[in-house]
Amino acid sequence: MKNERETYDPDVLNDLECVFGVESKYTVKELMIHELRASIIFFEDVNNLEEKLLLTRSQDINKMITRRLINYASSSSVKEPIKVIAPLD
Repeated sequence: MKNERETYDPDVLNDLECVFGVESKYTVKELMIHELRASIIFFEDVNNLEEKLLLTRSQDINKMITRRLINYASSSSVKEPIKVIAPLD
């Protein structure tokens, strides 16, 4: 990912190095809300289908954020899949 700095936000890459360590491996993925889990970071803003901003990119995902998105999606529409940065399994 470092070799593709024009594709990936350098600030996000630097933050990832601090959080996961230099040797860690991570990748950009597209996930549905029900696939979100801790240790993942939003790669891009999360919007509803009307393009209203719900969450900003570079935010760490946790159980509370996931729960709120699931609750919001039950009454409104969230634009999915959501692009995230996740450590390789």
